Amino acid sequence: MRILLAKYFVAALAIVLSQNSQRAVTDGVYTPAQAGRGELLVVETIGCGNCHGGTLRGGTGDTPPLVGPEFIANWQGFTLNDLGTKISTMPPTRPEKMNPQDYVDIMTFLLQINGYPAGEDELVPDPEVLRQVKIVPLKNP
Repeated sequence: MRILLAKYFVAALAIVLSQNSQRAVTDGVYTPAQAGRGELLVVETIGCGNCHGGTLRGGTGDTPPLVGPEFIANWQGFTLNDLGTKISTMPPTRPEKMNPQDYVDIMTFLLQINGYPAGEDELVPDPEVLRQVKIVPLKNP
């Protein structure tokens, strides 16, 4: 009976710890080098500025900005996995898919140009890891 209770306690503790392992984009979840790779993809390979404007602050029509308070407000409360899923569908006319790391690198560039701090570890293209990182507003100084 004690062994069964101990196993139950360990399992319950693991669930609680995993639920509390939530991180935020303000925690430095990418590296500057990774964001640099993302910038090359955004500017040279994909050409996000063609739709989102040269400064990525929004294009014509209903093309949303990728930079600024509106971008942050649109994604606030979502996870990086949600953002990554959206990025993987862009641009809608792109016939070939990129590898998962490219999508994550693009995401890190978007974090960087929106003022989120870099850290020491690269963000990995693991959906479980990305689901644990929430998009939150920047803290005011």
